[in-house]
Order: sequence, then structure tokens, then C-alpha cells
Amino acid sequence: MYIGIVGGGISGLYMSHLLSLKKKHKVTIFESNEWGGDIKHTFINGKCYPVSTLFQMDGDLELGKLISKYNLKTECASSHANHIMCICCAFVTLLLLVIFSPKYRTKSMMMCVIFTVCLTIFVANETCNITLGFGADDTCGGVIKLLPMVLFNLVKNLVQNPTAQQCQIKLLLNCGFSKIIQEMLKNPSVEYVHEAVVNVDRHQYGKIHVKTAKQNVRKFDKIIIACSFHQFSKFIQLSKIEYELFSKIRYFDFFSTLVQYENSKTIPQQAHVKGALLLSQQLDNKTILYASHKSILENVPPCSFKKEFKWTMFDDCIGDELNHGSDSVYFIGKEIAGNGIESCLQLCKKLSDMIQ
Repeated sequence: MYIGIVGGGISGLYMSHLLSLKKKHKVTIFESNEWGGDIKHTFINGKCYPVSTLFQMDGDLELGKLISKYNLKTECASSHANHIMCICCAFVTLLLLVIFSPKYRTKSMMMCVIFTVCLTIFVANETCNITLGFGADDTCGGVIKLLPMVLFNLVKNLVQNPTAQQCQIKLLLNCGFSKIIQEMLKNPSVEYVHEAVVNVDRHQYGKIHVKTAKQNVRKFDKIIIACSFHQFSKFIQLSKIEYELFSKIRYFDFFSTLVQYENSKTIPQQAHVKGALLLSQQLDNKTILYASHKSILENVPPCSFKKEFKWTMFDDCIGDELNHGSDSVYFIGKEIAGNGIESCLQLCKKLSDMIQ
């Protein structure tokens, strides 16, 4: 069976890897830009630094398989006990927001929010090895957007491993996620085509025709769309149900900013940068990766290097129901699976099991 995959991010590449293991499919994957999609890194003085995903949660089984397969190095970022403390603080914050926000729009609510946020920041800083900061001119919006996602992932892993004593959050060292991409691009059973797809015709007498920017036309038995809605909506005609589902997704911007200071003594004691709620991870003795819901580039303290990256995230995914009703066109990626690499990898595994 000839299977085409459009989109060379981690979802598309992992899907090609899983299908190639079956030894009975001829798999071709198309990518117009950089292989790896949202998995990115940059170099400072020849040293590689990640600028997107950093962590593996203990319950990330599919990601764990790739880390083991490619023998990647990790270090512990949070233990099980610390995990529970972070959950409790995040839960208290959300609970108080729910209780007070419908009734009070005054200083009382803000006092409550500031207190619980400070409590969460303190415990996370001390136990989870992840620093949080609250920008001076920010609003509650950032807290409401970020904490539910953090809380969901913490609770999910606690439920999956309620008595675990091992490390709960692992930091991939030496641009580990980028190494996963590099290794998956070496699969001799997959054909990699670095061309933009401009048209996918799903109504050609049982075959799906894929045309690239170079006017090459390929025929496939099945096609898997592994890129974003704003990309594939330009080259494939969607059904009414497909269009309605994807067009309802609500997107918001997210930023990561890699900053290297002159030395460890010049690193700010707190992650407070004016203008945004922050999460940050120190990568070495003078380099920090900040994550924020607004751009902080102009407000970073004096440093020797800074570079910002912009990402697209969303409040909710549409689920994989569309794939169950199709026998030739399938959709994967974060818009279907949800934010997070493990969710995308699990969706790929599920679809791979469906395709015989």
C-alpha cells in the first residue's frame, strides 16, 4: 500500500516511522520548510540549545520509547513528592479564581490571585526546578491560560503513577528533541520529499493525487495530513464537517526566548520580566529559556545573547473522531491530539494500529 504523509513535524515523522515498521507499506513524507516543525534549536558559540520542548513526563510512554531507542541523555527535573506539592498549589490557585471571579471584580479578587500565584511560584521554584515569574504589568489572563495546562499534565502523570518514587519530570540534555528528529530522518524505509504540497485531490478513482510545487504528481492509496489547518486548508478540499471542526479552534500566541547572560552573577534572581507571566528553565550556568504568553524581548535585562521564537497554541483540540469515519484521508498533529508531544505521538500510535 502506498501511503503519503504531508507534514514533516514530529507527528508526521513518527507516523512514517510506525508505518515503516509494518514492512508492507511504501511511505512517502512531504515537508516544505524545516523538518521537525515546532521542534527547534539554535546555537550560541557552537553549542546547541533547545528553544521549544524540554521535558519528558513520567507518563510519556511513546516519547520514552524514542528516548530509549536513540539512547538520549536526561536529567531529573522533579521528583514525585515535589510533583504533588506543585499540584496542590496550582489547584488552590484555580479554585480561588473560580470562587472569587464571578462575585468580585475589585481589589479583593486581585489580592487573592496575587497571594495564590506567589504561593505557587514559591513552591514551584523550590521543588519543581522550574521558575515562574509574574510580570509587573500583566493581568490574570496569563495565569488562567497557563495554570490549567500545567495542572492537567501534573495530575495526569500523578494518576498514571500514584505510588511512583522515580523522577517525574526529565529534562532532555544536549538538544535531545532535535536529535530525535535527526534520527527519524535516517529511516531507509521512508522516502523524504522536501517539496511543498500544493494540491491533494481525494476524488481520483480510488487513488489520492498529490501535486507538489514542482508540478510532480504522486498517487497514493491513503494520505495522512500532519500539518496545521491554515496550511492544509489551502491544498485539500475539506468536507463541511471537517471545515466546521477545524475552523472552531481558538488559537493564541506563545513565545520562547533564549537568553544568555555574561556570567552566572548577572542572571536575575527572579524570572520577573516586565510584561508577561513566565516559566523558565536554566539550561546552564548563564543561559535561560523563558516561556511567556507575550513577547518579552524588549524587556529582557542586559545580556550577551537573546533570541525570540513565536509559537501557535490553542485552548482545545478537536479529537480524532474524523479518522474513524475515513478509509483514505486521515488527520494527525496537535490540532487533533492537543498541545504536547506525547499527545501527538499517542495519536500516531492509535492511527498506525488502525491502518492495516
